[in-house]
Amino acid sequence: MKNSIRFVAAFAVLALSACNPAPSADCVKYLACTEAVSPGSAAALKGAYDTGGTCWTTGTATADTCTAACKAAVASLASSSPNTAACK
Repeated sequence: MKNSIRFVAAFAVLALSACNPAPSADCVKYLACTEAVSPGSAAALKGAYDTGGTCWTTGTATADTCTAACKAAVASLASSSPNTAACK
């Protein structure tokens, strides 16, 4: 019985965490960097890159592609705005 309860509890935790997947650290940084460079501009990106965005709800391959895109975008923004702390 204890194993059954543990299984149900573990399943519930996994199911609830899958409802609103968190973004990668690179994409969190991308949103912050974008907002620091151009205030208000990150709003347009949140549907894809923020918590529960399409990058995190459509599969691992998409998440990996989004993370790579975020990393490249931060590098580009850091190059063009070297004094922006959020992009470092």
